[in-house]
Formats: sequence, structure tokens, C-alpha cells
Amino acid sequence: MLYFKSVLAGIAAMIVAEFIVIAGAITLLFVISSRQPAGEEGGLGWDPVSFTSTAVGVIILVIAFIGGFLWQYRRLVAREQISRKSAARS
Repeated sequence: MLYFKSVLAGIAAMIVAEFIVIAGAITLLFVISSRQPAGEEGGLGWDPVSFTSTAVGVIILVIAFIGGFLWQYRRLVAREQISRKSAARS
């Protein structure tokens, strides 16, 4: 059960990281487009689906998964050790 909960936390961390990257990219695109002089035409585009197939996107998602997994796993192991110690004392 420890691993299952930890994997779920890792997946949740990946989803949150993807939203943060998307929000950052959208903000960056708005800032870049607002700096263009008026009257100039040009398009700025970004495909969030293709971002996950790039090396940088995969690395960010893997780091987010590992971070979420380890964070939850350490919490659950510590909680289990505390409950074992209290059960042994009783």
C-alpha cells in the first residue's frame, strides 16, 4: 500500500508540474506578445501536448514524479515506524 500511495502522489506531482509549466509558458507568451510594437503582426504559438515529447518536458515530468513519490514514501514510512513503536510500547 505504501508504494501504491506513493505512485499516486508521484502522478499527482506530474500533473501539478505540467499545469505550472503550461501557466508559465502562457504567461511568458503574453509578456513576449505585449512587448511587440503595435501594428506588427506575428504569431506566437505553443503546443502543450508536444512539450511532453521533448527531452526537457520528459525530464521535468520525471523529476516531478520522483519528487512526489519520494515525498509521499518518506512520509508513509515515518508514519508506519511511529505506529510500530507505539504498538510495541503497549
